[in-house]
Amino acid sequence: ASGLPGAMASQATISGAGGGSGAGATGADVAAAAAATTGLGRSGESGGLGRVGISFGKLPEVQHVVEYVNVPVTDVAVHVPLPEGVKVSQVRVCVVMEGVTVDMPGHQPLRVQLPFAVNGDEAAAGYDEVTRTVTLRAPYMAYAAVLEAHGKVGTHAVGEVK
Repeated sequence: ASGLPGAMASQATISGAGGGSGAGATGADVAAAAAATTGLGRSGESGGLGRVGISFGKLPEVQHVVEYVNVPVTDVAVHVPLPEGVKVSQVRVCVVMEGVTVDMPGHQPLRVQLPFAVNGDEAAAGYDEVTRTVTLRAPYMAYAAVLEAHGKVGTHAVGEVK
């Protein structure tokens, strides 16, 4: 898996890890869990980052599973099995504090809004060649760290862009 550079938003370069996604989920596991999960298995049902003001017509939805790692949660992992005909080089995975996006040709954009902030600077993405599954894993970010990160950006006047 490769690290994700960037400040509050990062874009992944997915590496081919051949032997596993690190989370133990197979492509069949991810697809089955996505089909059986209400609200997590389809883009647009993930809580607000879905189809707001944009129509994607009849493009197929991207199947995925969100996994919360450890108790209490220390990381979140988003597993996306690649559909037939989509190459890993065509997949774009991005992470911001509030969620994860996955874009690939011929499919609706996937927007997963998370119930807590994650650290995009420490996130990692990987690709399992056997199961054809892309996995993005990002660590939980405590509220105090979120405030600190926003404080570094500084305040600005209405209409000012920094």
